[in-house]
Amino acid sequence: MEQTPRSRKAFVLAKELDLTRSEREEFATEILQRDVDSWSDLDDEEIGRVLDGLHGAQAFIQLMQMRVRAR
Repeated sequence: MEQTPRSRKAFVLAKELDLTRSEREEFATEILQRDVDSWSDLDDEEIGRVLDGLHGAQAFIQLMQMRVRAR
């Protein structure tokens, strides 16, 4: 698959979340409910779903960090 702006954004966000290649594949497998051997095999719609999941994970992590700081 040719890298699109959405797929580049997903890779950048996964890197910011410090996900390894294996963790990226496991994450995509859970989000898409199918085996994922490589992100490069994902189509644009699947990348969009993975990107939505990464945004949700990032928001959750930030919320938990704010909770810890508030204590």
